[in-house]
Amino acid sequence: MITYSIRSGDTLSRIARQHGVRVRDLRRHNPQLSGVEELPGAAHNPRILEYHRTTTLGHGAASKDETPWCSSFVNFCMVMSGFRGTNSASARSWLKWGSGLP
Repeated sequence: MITYSIRSGDTLSRIARQHGVRVRDLRRHNPQLSGVEELPGAAHNPRILEYHRTTTLGHGAASKDETPWCSSFVNFCMVMSGFRGTNSASARSWLKWGSGLP
């Protein structure tokens, strides 16, 4: 078994090339590397829908993974960390969130 520590600037393709393996093999042996993605067609990724539920999106938009979900993801992370987010699915809602550093 090979152990590798990810470094800043690494990509899966670079790591695969350095170790003489294919990216798909890296993904198969390291399922935690797979990200959350929209599903093609009429199917919707349940994880993205879970992100949307942490916002005030209406039922129609919140039931689709095609709805932009970057702010929904950040709200989800905040809730899971015990903090209050903006409750908005709008990325711009984060512009005035929090307080500046000294």
